[in-house]
Amino acid sequence: FSIISQTDEIAPADKKLYSLRDVTATVESIPLIAASIMSKKLAEGLGGLVLDVKVGKGAFMKNIRDAGKLASTMVHIGNAMGVKTIAVLTGMNQPLGKTIGNGLEIKECISALRGKMPDDLKEVVLTLGAWMVYIAGCVTEEAEAPRLSERMLMAYKLKLIDFIENGGAFKKFVEFVDAQYGDPGVAFKPDMIPSAARVKEIRIPAKGYIQEMDAEKAGIASMLLGAGRQQAGDRIDHSAGIVLNKKTGDYITPDEPVAMFHYNDETHINEAEEIFISGLQVGDIPPDKKPVIIDVVI
Repeated sequence: FSIISQTDEIAPADKKLYSLRDVTATVESIPLIAASIMSKKLAEGLGGLVLDVKVGKGAFMKNIRDAGKLASTMVHIGNAMGVKTIAVLTGMNQPLGKTIGNGLEIKECISALRGKMPDDLKEVVLTLGAWMVYIAGCVTEEAEAPRLSERMLMAYKLKLIDFIENGGAFKKFVEFVDAQYGDPGVAFKPDMIPSAARVKEIRIPAKGYIQEMDAEKAGIASMLLGAGRQQAGDRIDHSAGIVLNKKTGDYITPDEPVAMFHYNDETHINEAEEIFISGLQVGDIPPDKKPVIIDVVI
């Protein structure tokens, strides 16, 4: 197996269709989005598929209605093509986990595979993983996969927790890196991943509980630091990004940093800080906790 970008041999028509969507103002067309995603998935020769459909400010689908429609369309396409398909709607109003940016996220992933991860990331990983384990056992059956009970879902999650804690997940990741002709030693020494030359603490002059941390604005700030492209030809700085010290629901004071900006090019540092801070709302009482798993579409 492999993780690769689109090629001229894998779903070649999709690239041309995406270009057409771009010039015909149909980029947000749900049928075309579903076709684009599923054409590549089905080209892989899958027996089962679990889709993570993000919804919220930091996602392409901003509301649950559109996300649900996209999920249902993709599930229908997959099942119609003989691939048992499930879609899990997960929240993306705030960033998932504690890091934003290529190298920083890889380090967090390695830590997660060793069993150390934030609660929101853990819930998404275990939920998606549980459905993947379940559907893998259904691929030889002709009927569509029925919905899991909460009891069975928890049983699969516990198996995954055991797999992580006994080192099986980390070992599989090392094998995966080696199979991609990468350096498996990086998994054992994440510090080998390049780090940014500059780090800036981000504080805000407020005291209270974070009511909201806008994922879209955090993503834009990270992009301005170099972790993403503003236009097609831009070079990505794999060491740039943001580490989140605090998230929605956490208590903050002006004396402690909410986040740490990692960057090499300071051209847009002030703009990035302004945008990131504009996405934070602080209040006197803790906000209601919102579930990260919103729905499952079968």
